[in-house]
Amino acid sequence: MVANIEKLITGSVNLRKATPAERLKHVRELIRLSRTYIKQKYHLPEATLKVWENGIAPLTKKGLQRCINIYRKEGVVLSKEWIMTGEGLPPKYSVNIGHYFASELSYSQSTEKLMVKDLDRPYPYFKDDDACMLREASFFKESYSDAVILMVTSNDMEPFYQIGDYVGGRFLYGQDIDKALKRNCIMRLKDGQNIFRRLFKSNVTGLYNLACINPQSSVEEPIMFNIEIEAAAPVIWHRIPNG
Repeated sequence: MVANIEKLITGSVNLRKATPAERLKHVRELIRLSRTYIKQKYHLPEATLKVWENGIAPLTKKGLQRCINIYRKEGVVLSKEWIMTGEGLPPKYSVNIGHYFASELSYSQSTEKLMVKDLDRPYPYFKDDDACMLREASFFKESYSDAVILMVTSNDMEPFYQIGDYVGGRFLYGQDIDKALKRNCIMRLKDGQNIFRRLFKSNVTGLYNLACINPQSSVEEPIMFNIEIEAAAPVIWHRIPNG
């Protein structure tokens, strides 16, 4: 559908057999970012990233999420599962679908101005399906306040939502969150992270349980108990990309 880093990866290194550290380093090298650049722009110390990439120190959950957030801002959509195991959704590098969907930006840009980049040069790239999806997403975000769109990056919500699908909803806040109970939602956690799960009420007042619907999910916590969330967006828009 869009330019896929996996095609470049498989031509040089079998990263399914590599370590998480090697996969993390390889992604940075593929998009030609230096550790100095990352330090200056995102305040992640060069030494810290180096020990993670070289496997000297284990990559923590917090560190992994920080790297995912950094590369997402650079236009690379990464999944935790792929970094840690080599399975799941491979990295996608694009500034049309992945980059803008992963952020809270509006879709004011025209399709003619959106680009997909390879490693050497930017070039216009739009299949009919890409343009159609982007127009749908643009209309969705312009039509609803507090709209959010997320790309599915794990098998947690299979069989109804596959890796690579896009889902969207409208955030509910405060007491209105309870209106989304037992529905599949994009949840905004207190740390700003978005997560896609089914929402349930916790026995603890003000907290919630977030559950996968796939009994064979590979995630470490198929049910996250007693979670404080900032907002919940029940899914009302679901797009399955072609290809």
